[in-house]
Amino acid sequence: LEKLLFLYYEFCEAGFEGYETEFDILRKTMVFYESTMDRLNNILLCSYRYVETHLAMRHGVQENLYLKSINLQMAYLKKIILDESTNFRIKLRRLNLNEAEKRYKAS
Repeated sequence: LEKLLFLYYEFCEAGFEGYETEFDILRKTMVFYESTMDRLNNILLCSYRYVETHLAMRHGVQENLYLKSINLQMAYLKKIILDESTNFRIKLRRLNLNEAEKRYKAS
């Protein structure tokens, strides 16, 4: 989720409209996720289930670890979006965002 903030800067640099703040990309990521899941479920007929078969046969894992991880990330993103009590950056702790942002902008 932290890397979405860098995607925001890339979108700004490319001139993509509709992203006025870093927070916009977080909100729009949730919308993108929901539309992608709708497409995967309805148009592509839950094709992600093939990953479950692959993981079970190849690694003995009985769940789709990719989907599990994505769902956990999206649940956390939803909490971030709904919680207006603190700055959302405080909740994105896996990177030192200030240092990474300085390096990104310098390059």
